[in-house]
Amino acid sequence: MNRTTVDLASYINRTVERGHQADFPVALMPLFRSVDGSFHEVSHWLAAVREDTSDTLAVVSDRYTLVPHDRILDLVQEAVAPLDVGPVPRNIYVKRYRARMRAVSKFPVLARSVFRNDDICACLKIQNTHNTHYKSPSRS
Repeated sequence: MNRTTVDLASYINRTVERGHQADFPVALMPLFRSVDGSFHEVSHWLAAVREDTSDTLAVVSDRYTLVPHDRILDLVQEAVAPLDVGPVPRNIYVKRYRARMRAVSKFPVLARSVFRNDDICACLKIQNTHNTHYKSPSRS
């Protein structure tokens, strides 16, 4: 019986660097509500806002720590760089107005045969989100 080798992770065999779709500026901004034609700041709540488009990605509590996608990707790249693992292709996916990010890095040099022509390859999956689940701020 001839078996055909199938690389289920072939879609991450290319590398995506700067300028990828998860690379955009984001900041926490005060949240305001309208009451009788005037605006009042909502205490303890902030808006996670894309600075390049002014799109609001989420409403978060003032305890939320904002970590931009590109900061996480840079830290992973810095951690992997000194390792002797050869090229590390990665692919980056975003959804929900780019508020959710998933990055997959593949380490082909670490691939090992587990059964005849079946190989297993180490991958690192990183996820980040600015689009959290939250309860609406109270009006009090």
